[in-house]
This record gives sequence, structure tokens and C-alpha cells, in this order.
Amino acid sequence: MNRIVHRSSRFDFMRSVGISTILLYNLPDYCFKSYRFHLFGTTVDLSQLHHLSLQCSLGLLVFLAGSLINRHQLTFPNIQTAGKFLFKKLAKLFPLYYLSLALFCYLYSMLDWGQILIHVLGLQLIFASDGYPPLPTLWYVGLISVYYSLFSLLNIEKIPTLYKAAILGGVLLTLFLSATYLNITDMRLICYSLPFIGGILAAKKNWFEGRIWRKVLSLNRGVFLAFLPLCWLWEKKYSLGIEHNTILLNLLMFSFVLLIYRLSDVVCQNSRLNRLFHTIAYCAYGMFLFHRPIWFALEQMMRSLLLIDNIYTITAGLVFLGIPLIVGVSYVLLTLYDRYGITAWYHPKTLIRSPKFYRQ
Repeated sequence: MNRIVHRSSRFDFMRSVGISTILLYNLPDYCFKSYRFHLFGTTVDLSQLHHLSLQCSLGLLVFLAGSLINRHQLTFPNIQTAGKFLFKKLAKLFPLYYLSLALFCYLYSMLDWGQILIHVLGLQLIFASDGYPPLPTLWYVGLISVYYSLFSLLNIEKIPTLYKAAILGGVLLTLFLSATYLNITDMRLICYSLPFIGGILAAKKNWFEGRIWRKVLSLNRGVFLAFLPLCWLWEKKYSLGIEHNTILLNLLMFSFVLLIYRLSDVVCQNSRLNRLFHTIAYCAYGMFLFHRPIWFALEQMMRSLLLIDNIYTITAGLVFLGIPLIVGVSYVLLTLYDRYGITAWYHPKTLIRSPKFYRQ
């Protein structure tokens, strides 16, 4: 008989799937292109599916970010309280992000002080252009920073609901116009906004536990398997990334979120696996920030110091040595920061209200 799966175990599993998929997506940058099979004497090319896997995993992580930030359904009595909440959230993101940013500046030879300043402020998606392109991977921190800021603003109690809707619509319209007509904003701010909003609403309304959503979840495997080849065919026909078709992209991401949630009913029955997922989920942010620098250093060491040229040996080293090293480094850094960082001692004095407050 299946036992009830706790929500935290589900989220640990979903975050583990998200970060693992991103690592698998980026691994070919440091070894052979595993989605192209020309090394095996065939012309099979799964580049489109490889790209779609990234969109699915990012949609999953953004959805979780929305769910987790709203899991206590907080509201703020004034802008000062909202600002303190936002500060604490950003204080969890930026110190390790800055460490990773320093490494990325070396990896990608980013020496322009204007571009560095934009990344330091987390504005790399708001001010994105051919002259100031966002760094790979780290653009996600800029995305989440914008979403966290909007969440904090729109949950201030004194702002009427109509004004909140106008603010949200105005921000999204401004981002869209600056991306399409001025070409100074990255469209990813628009593309991933729906999964974030969906995560917030799912936490607020407890959608997944409702009877209707249970029926949707039971049908989801077929829905995802229908959208995946449809997106693949669209990319192949138009030679464009799926992010150029916002409707298809969001249908794919939401169906993937529901699929992974459904799988958690089965996978999270095992307590040992739950402990593993909890560890991976705890390390996920560090793994996201530092997997590229660690893989880069390992690849250079194998090629330059150990004089290894065999692509399969390099791949094996990156997987069996690199991934445990990525998890270990992330765990140590996150543990040290949780113990000695800003959020270890910062406690806002102003009351942040949740629905439980009103029931007391």
C-alpha cells in the first residue's frame, strides 16, 4: 500500500530532476556531443531534443521557485517589510553567485567593467544586447531576482488588487516591448514568467491536491509525450529554438512539471531515495553555479597535465569524478554559508503575515 508522500519530499525529487537534467545538458560542452551520433558511424542528430530537455528542466526549476517562495502564503503590511523579505531572499542568492561570477569572468574572458557591473547587480536579462550578452547559466540568477522583486512588491497588503494586476501587466508589457522593439531585454524574462506565476498559484490554491488536478495528473504522461514531438518538429521545421514559440514552450514546461510531480508519487515511497534527493536538492543551487567551473578545471587538468586525449576517458572522468566533486563542493559552500552567512543572523523585526497569523 502506497503511503502519503510529504510535499517536501516531492519538491526535493523535483528539484533533483531539474538540476540533474541541467548537468546532463551542459556536460557535452566539455566532452563529446552525446546527442550527435556521428562518432558511431550514423547521422542521427538529437540536438532538438537536447535543447528541449533544457527548457523542461528550467521550467521545472522556475515553477519550484514560485511554489517555494509562496509556500507560507506571506503578505507584507508595508513596503519596508517587503524590502526586508526581498533582502533576505537575495542574500541567500548573491554571495555564492558572486563567487561563481568571478570564476565565470575568467572562464569566458569577460573583462568589460560595464558588463561585469550589470551582472553584479543581477540585471543581465534586463540590459541584454549583442554588446552585453548574459553569461551562460548565471543568467538564471538575474531571472529569479526580477521575479522575487515582483513577488515582494505585489504582496504588499496596502496595494489594491486592481493596481497589482495593472503593475504586473505593465511590467510584462514593458519587458516585451523593450525586448522586441528596443532589443535591450532578454525574452526569457517573459518566457519563464508563466511557470513562476503557476508555481505561486499552485502553492496558494493547493492545486495539486484538488480532485480536478488529480484527474489531470492521471492523463499527463500522454499529454507530455504529445507535446514533446510537436515541439521537436517545430524546432526542426523552422530551425528556431522553442523559446520563439511561447505557447508551445509553456505547454511543454507545464506538462513536464505535472509529469515529474506524478512520478514523485512512486519514487518518493522509498525513504533511502528521499534522503538522496534531499541532499541533491540542498546542493542544487551550488551545483547550478559551480558545475561549469569544476568541469572546465577537470577537463583542462586531464588534457594538459595528464595528457589524456581520449574523449571517452575524459567523459568518464567528468561524470564519475566531476559530479561527486560538484556535489561535495556545493554542500561544503552552502553549509558554511548557512552557518556563517548573512541569513544565519539576519532576522527582520517587522512582522511578516501569513494566513496562520490571522487564525491565531
